[in-house]
Amino acid sequence: MRYNFIKMLFAITIFITNSYAQNIKWHSNYNMTRYNAKKQNKNLFLYITTKDTNNPFSEYIDKDILTNPTIINYINQDYLAVKIDDCDNIPSIFHNVKIPSIYLLNGNGKNIHPTLVGDINEKILSRILSKLHKQKLKLLDK
Repeated sequence: MRYNFIKMLFAITIFITNSYAQNIKWHSNYNMTRYNAKKQNKNLFLYITTKDTNNPFSEYIDKDILTNPTIINYINQDYLAVKIDDCDNIPSIFHNVKIPSIYLLNGNGKNIHPTLVGDINEKILSRILSKLHKQKLKLLDK
């Protein structure tokens, strides 16, 4: 009995640790990822940022928002995520963007939500991803 309890406790600990240790599965090539998203019937989460450490908005998004387990789960479940932090690799259709920007796109590259720019917060992004996730589930139920 005690042995089973210890095994169960160990399994729960591993599950919780893995849930919180999860990271976003980033891709760096927009065109290839868009092609794969279309094939897999997934959406794109495009994050255009900068390597500049003097950008407080990018730093906040990287360290406080995109490390939230709920947000990570929505992104990994419903999207292929692309992170572009090098201005030379930004696709031409996104060249006039403010940095940081988050685009939520379908596999054809069309917006499924207005672009999120600059001072993005965790609550808003979580709410948006939750809403889009529920819409996707409703479509799958039909």
